[in-house]
Amino acid sequence: MREAVSNVLLPGRGVWFIAATLLAGTLVAGHGAGTWLDLQGDLETQISEGRSTVDMVLPDGGQIRRQSCEALASMEGVARAGAIVELGRRAYPQLGESIRTVAVSRSLLPELTTARAAVGSALWTGVGSLRLLVPKGEPLHAASGPMYESAFGLSSAVAIPLEPLASTVTSCAVQLERYADVKLMIPRLIAAVSVTGGDVAASARLTAPFDLIGQYLGRLDRYLFVVGGMLGGLVAAGRYALRGSELAAYRFAGATRADLAVILSLEQALMAGFFVIGGLGVCAVLPIGDARLVIGAWAVLGGLAWWSSANVGALRVVFANPMTLAKDR
Repeated sequence: MREAVSNVLLPGRGVWFIAATLLAGTLVAGHGAGTWLDLQGDLETQISEGRSTVDMVLPDGGQIRRQSCEALASMEGVARAGAIVELGRRAYPQLGESIRTVAVSRSLLPELTTARAAVGSALWTGVGSLRLLVPKGEPLHAASGPMYESAFGLSSAVAIPLEPLASTVTSCAVQLERYADVKLMIPRLIAAVSVTGGDVAASARLTAPFDLIGQYLGRLDRYLFVVGGMLGGLVAAGRYALRGSELAAYRFAGATRADLAVILSLEQALMAGFFVIGGLGVCAVLPIGDARLVIGAWAVLGGLAWWSSANVGALRVVFANPMTLAKDR
């Protein structure tokens, strides 16, 4: 072990190659992180336009059982679900004379569990809650904020809680989880609601031109760590040609082929470790959330690929005649 460490780390033993290895791991991980961040930005844009929002409606006269609609919020793959009932336009002194007002299930807008109203961000840009004045009645304690409003079209609306006595609704809105497959979820949603008076129709508010997640998962550059590790290992093994005399000295000193193979394998384990460290460093620094585990796992696989390919490349040296190695400088 000491021989392997000294061969790799002592000054003059190819510090530049260690630096290049660290840089390679950093660049590959940086590319993966950049791709992930691009995906998140594109997803955020599509979600705000309704990519993950599913509207379930019935023909005239049909009804959806409210409880079954709100129960969709507990289904795997669903972030929230509930009814939105139009109440017309009302006057609010702080907001305007003709403001769209809707009654919304608390399971769809959790803000309504602690407030008596929720105001869309296009109507109120303040931070936190406000006392919403109404022409008749007491002021309402209202929450403000995104409320998933862009996906539900509520940015210019005032939402109040849906009355408890409302047992049926004519439509149901569902917000799916970020990475849920919309096409696979729609049949499950339709099967889970109780309806009367017709067949329910469900569709996403935005039909994306292509599958962002499928495109991300199917990209070939996800294997860059493995390919980079294999190439790095082969380059590292190729450098043995510059150390022929040194490696032959081990054999002349009585080291067996197995002893030499162990030394070289430990050297490449260290180099593969630098490659992995470069990748893990990016994971530790950049705000990539869940992708840390994925990129970190690929970095480890890349390190294993380095070590494996370097060991294969080292077989020529291990089984070479020491006299032949001594001639290689």
